[in-house]
Amino acid sequence: MEIDEVKLRKDIFRLVNYLSRHEKASSMQEMDELRTLCQLYKELTGIDYVFDFFLNKKRVDHLYHQYDVVNANVFRDFCEMYFADLVRCALKLEKSTDKNNEYYMQVAANKLGKKMRYYNEKEFKEIILSYYAEYGDDIYNLVKEYFDNSRIGMGVWTEVSEAYFANSFLGGGYVANGHEDLSTYSLGGVVHELGHAIDYKKLYLNQGKKLSTISDTLLETPAHFFELSLYEYLIKNHIDIDYALLLINDSIFTDVSRLTPYKGIDVFDGIMNLDGEIVDEEGNLIYNLRDDIVYFLGTSIALNMMVRSKDNKKEFNSILNDYLCGRKERTFEQSLETLGISYEDFINGKYIKPYIKQRNKELIKRIND
Repeated sequence: MEIDEVKLRKDIFRLVNYLSRHEKASSMQEMDELRTLCQLYKELTGIDYVFDFFLNKKRVDHLYHQYDVVNANVFRDFCEMYFADLVRCALKLEKSTDKNNEYYMQVAANKLGKKMRYYNEKEFKEIILSYYAEYGDDIYNLVKEYFDNSRIGMGVWTEVSEAYFANSFLGGGYVANGHEDLSTYSLGGVVHELGHAIDYKKLYLNQGKKLSTISDTLLETPAHFFELSLYEYLIKNHIDIDYALLLINDSIFTDVSRLTPYKGIDVFDGIMNLDGEIVDEEGNLIYNLRDDIVYFLGTSIALNMMVRSKDNKKEFNSILNDYLCGRKERTFEQSLETLGISYEDFINGKYIKPYIKQRNKELIKRIND
């Protein structure tokens, strides 16, 4: 499964020509998207297109700074309003797992990891398409286009092991996954990034809305929802029960535990830099606050979405579409209400504590069998 390098190179030069002609109107986000596409091309071919070469570097630097300052302020406002409640939520969710959960996760990785299933390319593709078909023709066709147009590449390492690269002018993007093996693990990674592709299409392309990766604290929720729901799909259809169960518990354990260490800590004693990180006076990293919040919300809201979707899948697909399309205009509480979840119920873990407890017990049982 490979990305079409010729198509990617043509996309880069189409985007360069567009930004060169519209330089004064172009945004920092568009320039950053060009940078990441150039990075992807370098990983595939070894050819380094330094994107600053194509554009006015002074203007690029000015837009970067202006963009970062505005969105760092939006993120700070979010933290001051919600951070203490989110830490409280994380601590409540942690209590839903076994007190020895960290030990059990290590045992599960060793024992169940050996049972992980591998697929050929046809099986891998068919599972993804049949899974996404449950969300309607619109989402199914979007995902199918990525396969049909060679926009998914395996064994491609960039700054991270899994990534989605896109641009609004090009009308879409590329999914890169660093793992060459077609396994249940890499299946979840590809579905996660395709979740970003769906979100990008629904929010950015269809409506022309712009949200930064700093200020959009709900950025990861769609991708986490599709990934975690995939694992439930694998369990329900007896495709890979053991490893899917392990990955569900791993996502919960990893992302909930991101915020539990903040108990009793005033993060605002430090200095928040433009990347949403807390640093000391010398600029040394203390907490990666932006990532910790975004990934905690990604998993915790996705779990709420999964539990709520079980009541009526068809009705939920309409709710999901509304959530994806209307995120920019809504407050955090309003986005939750779109999903039928009150802010208080979310913080208290009303819907997902029983689910977490159930899946955690099932994992421990399979370890001990």
